[in-house]
Amino acid sequence: MARTTAGTRLVAGTRTTAGTRFLNRAFGSALSLNGAGNTNVTSASVPNQNNSFTMAAWIYPTALANNIMTFDALNTPDLVLQSGGNLRMSKLGSGGFANSSSIIVLRRWQHIMFTINSGTTNYAYYINGVAAGTGSSAQSFDLTHTFLVGQEAGFGANWNGLMDEVMYWDTSLTATEAASVYFQGTTPQSANLRIYYKFDEGTGTTVANSAGVSNTGTLNGAGALWSTNVVSVARSAA
Repeated sequence: MARTTAGTRLVAGTRTTAGTRFLNRAFGSALSLNGAGNTNVTSASVPNQNNSFTMAAWIYPTALANNIMTFDALNTPDLVLQSGGNLRMSKLGSGGFANSSSIIVLRRWQHIMFTINSGTTNYAYYINGVAAGTGSSAQSFDLTHTFLVGQEAGFGANWNGLMDEVMYWDTSLTATEAASVYFQGTTPQSANLRIYYKFDEGTGTTVANSAGVSNTGTLNGAGALWSTNVVSVARSAA
């Protein structure tokens, strides 16, 4: 049974100092992982796969050099927070892409995204809705395995910190769509959204999939906890 840790809740729409305001939404709870072995969230294999895909999440890391999300096998996409704070996508067991050009900082909520278009071979990282590195890669992936949040299959490097609003699409997103996920909390290309874990349950070990398909998630390990330390960040007012 997952427990709840103390934290801070966002008051949606609250005005702060001139020129900034909180993001216009609140989250009920978040996932807390402590980096212990076999502490993760798993789902069944994701249907309707192709080599264009997008991964996104809100993250609050308390340590670097940890896995964010992947699939449970070699030759699958593996999104990692590097020891220097950069994001890095790799083909598990076969090498990686270039790092993100911007870095993630510890103990702060940040929104991340990686997207790749298999037709054009172009990929991009986004941090807080802004492009954080682009490139091109013709690598193909095996995308038929169990989806994993917070653990790198067979290699350790488990996530240490909080995570919320995990999303996976089997298509690439544009820069405009990436910004809308961060700023408006929208779910573009909803027909291709295969995983959407809001982590709002706050109790139990089952995570609902709000993407409209049947892939529920399961919390595994004593270090997988519920937290009320939810996203509370400011952005420039529109």
